[in-house]
Amino acid sequence: MGEINFLKMDIEGCEMQALCGGVIDDVKFVNIDKMAICVYHRPTDEIEISNFVSRYGYKFYLTEGYMFFPDGNELQIRKSILRAVR
Repeated sequence: MGEINFLKMDIEGCEMQALCGGVIDDVKFVNIDKMAICVYHRPTDEIEISNFVSRYGYKFYLTEGYMFFPDGNELQIRKSILRAVR
C-alpha cells in the first residue's frame, strides 16, 4: 500500500478538531500534499481552517458556490469547500 497524501473531510463540524489532532508537538502533516475540507458547518470554520492550513505551509482557495443556512431569523451564506495544496 502506498502513502496517503490526500485528506478529504466532511465530519459535521468537527473538521478543526480533527486537524488539530493531526499535529503532534507542532510537527506538520508529513505526507499530506492536498486537502479538501468542508468549511460550512460552523460560521467560524472558513477563517479558522484557512488560518490553520496557512500556518502549516499550505496554499488554499475556497471553491466557487455557497451554502445557505437558516440561523434564527437570518439566512447565513457560507462558502462550502476549502482546497489546500503544498
